[in-house]
Amino acid sequence: MEIKKKLLGILKFLLDNQYSRNVIIFCLKKFDKYGLLSRILYSRGRFKDFYHLVNENLSFFISRYDVNTLLKYTALAPTKKDKEKLLSICTYLDVTCVDADYFQQILPLINGASTFKHKVETLYILKRFEKKNLNVIIPKLVSIEGLATNREDPCEREGFLCGHSNEEKLQYLYLFKKYKEIIESIDSSKVLDLNAKTFNLYFFSVLQEKKMYLLRDLIDHPKLKNKLLNEYYYALGDFNGAFESMKTREMAKVCRQGFGQRYVQDMSSLMIGEELIILNSWGVGDDVRYSMVLDHLLELGFSLSVTCDPRLQTIFRCRWPRVRFLGSYRSKCVTHTQSSFFEGITHAGLSHLMDTVTENEIRNCNGKITLMTDVVSDIALKSHKHSRYSPSYLDISKRVTIDSYIRRLRKNGKPLLGVCWRSNINNVARSSHYFPIEDMTSILSSEDYTVVNLQHNLSSSETHLLSCLDISIPPLDLFNDLESLFYLIYQLDKTVCPGTATLEISGFVGTETYFLTNSMMQNYRVIGNNDIWYSNVKFVDSFSSLCKSTIVEEVLDALKND
Repeated sequence: MEIKKKLLGILKFLLDNQYSRNVIIFCLKKFDKYGLLSRILYSRGRFKDFYHLVNENLSFFISRYDVNTLLKYTALAPTKKDKEKLLSICTYLDVTCVDADYFQQILPLINGASTFKHKVETLYILKRFEKKNLNVIIPKLVSIEGLATNREDPCEREGFLCGHSNEEKLQYLYLFKKYKEIIESIDSSKVLDLNAKTFNLYFFSVLQEKKMYLLRDLIDHPKLKNKLLNEYYYALGDFNGAFESMKTREMAKVCRQGFGQRYVQDMSSLMIGEELIILNSWGVGDDVRYSMVLDHLLELGFSLSVTCDPRLQTIFRCRWPRVRFLGSYRSKCVTHTQSSFFEGITHAGLSHLMDTVTENEIRNCNGKITLMTDVVSDIALKSHKHSRYSPSYLDISKRVTIDSYIRRLRKNGKPLLGVCWRSNINNVARSSHYFPIEDMTSILSSEDYTVVNLQHNLSSSETHLLSCLDISIPPLDLFNDLESLFYLIYQLDKTVCPGTATLEISGFVGTETYFLTNSMMQNYRVIGNNDIWYSNVKFVDSFSSLCKSTIVEEVLDALKND
């Protein structure tokens, strides 16, 4: 294994040299080492070369059921039609890929995919083609919309599962969120003997069923994914444990590998006045939430540079003029439209943190580098009232339009309530945090408020329901125009949101907000009934012990009593 790693390292080094690169690529192609070559090209940020290699040898990767490579290739495909066809192929090769991060990142980029986010009946449909040649299957594959349905036939399910291995059965149960069945099908005395994939599946299922006592002896096991360990501490309400556990996450390893001794995790090793470059990861909501520690860091005397989503750069610069904000594109899944931002990045894993321009800028300065989550784990976050911040002085092109919109809504004399219910990404793990729009109708149709839609990327069914309920849809791009979104939310009286960027923005601008959640993973955020990050964000009593329908009822009662 060590020899293989060293050889792989040598190949990567040679590929970085323009003179040896063509020779190495020629040799790997000559000996049909397309799989190895594709992995090396992708990991070194050679996305164009990767795409052309897979495109020229697509049958090779399909015949080897290399779904991981095919999903990366799908993301880089130029058209929605290509993406849809390739997702169909990936689903045929391995139906469990529908819950992969890459699959879920690609899904919003294609047409007619909404129901795929809720139920997968692909297992049944594609089973018919099992014995046939791929050339026969692919032309007959139905559209993505046709691969999904909201039905589930238990008898058909049992019949299908009879011919599959225990691991495949567990994966199937996971897709349909049958966590209790997963736990019951595994002997608790033999959990440590499970392979890593099944071990983590069991751990996740126990978390969802809130049986924490079953996990105490498993948290130190090397098979456990860092993400699940982190969620375990979240569920316990252990703020320090949760963020301390993040110091061993994959991004920390990538930073250590990419930046060497410049990457630090211990704040006590830094000098007052020293330049510190803080790398945000994940999405807009995380950038907004973690920005709450910047005032404290400035008080400690650090000279700060902080990466953030480009859409937030102007907003943050206005709030913290002493901080240098580096607007940087980030992606868990490099797509065709984004590939130019990341082409040539030294490690594909860095695309979760920065684009190529930002990487070059960081490498050309001398400051120490750390992850925002490393910083949070070193700061004792205290619950206090954050000053109400107004984005009203920002240069917002649609200010007049938004002001006119708000005045029109206020004519009926009712307070304004902004509502959203989900994120753009909706895999099995994330979906537990979100609410179907059908469950939100009692809040959406409240007679005590004028309800304003804050949900971006509406599906056709969501748009239809909002129209039937006469819900107001703001005249702006709720996904891309964040300056306008901050300004809009600031002018609302209240918001109701699950754990999304909209919740964090509501907290940031000071609008009174009800956190729509029953997830144990939010236990770490709550003190009494208030959020540890924003005092204006409230939880309902005993939220993590309630079902989603009860959460909606409790939030509605709170809105009526305010």
